[in-house]
Amino acid sequence: MPPGKINGAKLSTVAYFPHKYFLENLAVRQDNSILVTVANHHELWFVPSVTGEQTVTPVLLFTFAEVVCGITEVEPDIFYIATGNFYTTHEAYLHRLDLRNWRVGASVQPEMVLQLPALARGLNGSCLIAPGVLLIADSFASLIWRIDLPPGGGAPTAVFG
Repeated sequence: MPPGKINGAKLSTVAYFPHKYFLENLAVRQDNSILVTVANHHELWFVPSVTGEQTVTPVLLFTFAEVVCGITEVEPDIFYIATGNFYTTHEAYLHRLDLRNWRVGASVQPEMVLQLPALARGLNGSCLIAPGVLLIADSFASLIWRIDLPPGGGAPTAVFG
């Protein structure tokens, strides 16, 4: 899309992804770089910070075994990522990604920290509502999960309500 203005807001392209990529969710880091989840390719991408009106080249960080959806920063450079086998076994997972010491070009290894109960069907968007408390929408089960994150990492717990 060419740069333009809508209601006074300036629009410009930040990055281009490969054709037929379903960009599902994003999280903006403190340095204004962006983490992007790609549902149909099960991927997590890094988009460098943009200066001016230039476009930047996204970098593939990781490929999950499942569909990847919601991503939320819960502490500086600590992210939780929701994944699942939405169309087959309906399993749902939560992964923790620590980028505190990460540098561009280094590999990442998200840690699966929670397999949600069988009631979970299709995790989607997520948000942090308080320190250590994550909410995740479940589009297929029509419910919202509350995830309690223990201080300093460890195994989260999930309840729905």
